[in-house]
Amino acid sequence: MKGIRGALALVPTEGEIDPAINPFDQWLLAARWDADRLELRPSPIHDTLGWKVCAVDACDRPAWGQKSSGLCKGCKTQWHSQGQPDRAVFDRQPPKRNCMKQPTACLVTRNGVRCGRSARTKGLCGPHTAAVSRSAGERDDAIAGLSPLPSLGPCRVAACDRVAYGPNLRLCRAHSTRWYSFTKVKPGADLDTWCQRENQVSDSRRVCFGGLHPRVVRQVLFGVFDRSRRGSRTRLDYLQSLVDWLRSSQATDLRSVRDTELPGNWLRGTHQILNSLMATTEYGNLTPEDLHHADVWPGVVFGKTGVTDFREISQWWLRDITQAWCWDNLNRFNNFRTSAAW
Repeated sequence: MKGIRGALALVPTEGEIDPAINPFDQWLLAARWDADRLELRPSPIHDTLGWKVCAVDACDRPAWGQKSSGLCKGCKTQWHSQGQPDRAVFDRQPPKRNCMKQPTACLVTRNGVRCGRSARTKGLCGPHTAAVSRSAGERDDAIAGLSPLPSLGPCRVAACDRVAYGPNLRLCRAHSTRWYSFTKVKPGADLDTWCQRENQVSDSRRVCFGGLHPRVVRQVLFGVFDRSRRGSRTRLDYLQSLVDWLRSSQATDLRSVRDTELPGNWLRGTHQILNSLMATTEYGNLTPEDLHHADVWPGVVFGKTGVTDFREISQWWLRDITQAWCWDNLNRFNNFRTSAAW
């Protein structure tokens, strides 16, 4: 049957599979799905989720696209900012990125317990920095007399896995900066609503699902699993763009965004992923054989476009004859029109 790669007909999984684990769970393990952190972090050599690693020796980020010059986004930015030096030299240098580093813990320690706050100034958190500045003694002596403070907990942004930076907002440093920038544009915005919709701190090696409704998480993962079983590659950056949009929409079911206006800055690959996920959500594990005698044939299940509805033929005997003829002549058509009058 032509177009089988584009259809929902599933390719059998190769290799030995533990019979106690269903194919979907097996795929989640291979794709390195972390249910606690709600993130997908596949290996670069994964068959359908992998990527070409950046050409810079010490960099392990993906170099997406044919126009990347073999560099990840961060290294390519640095290469252009340095006047595009000789790649033989540039690729041997340590990568430099314009990004916020993960905060380190405050230096204050007592009885083996370290302060749970993030360091701000000279290795100390805000409260301990203030305490040392008020002390009349030596800095080391003042630090030795301080007691560790408990952690402020995780950042309030649902999609973030970093620790909170300040006691007032309880956001990580990166999201604190984003929030202040956001309120300059939209003063009076609600922080809780923003935290539910805001994106994670980007990392092109993973896809973060934090903040998505559990049903949507399952639908997206199963849709990507279905793409993998059909041999379709899925770029993580395209998938992350889709996940970020679903989080911003606060969708509770993938089918609820069917008629929603899509972002204008999406690349074609993101649209293709969404279309395939919607088809999988709608038709699940259906194969062409499952629809052999059905009244309605969604073209996507057959690797075609359009829909054929045999219910428009009122005489049952003529409908059966027409349907049998259509089944025998599937390869003659790439488009399933909305009418069964082929």
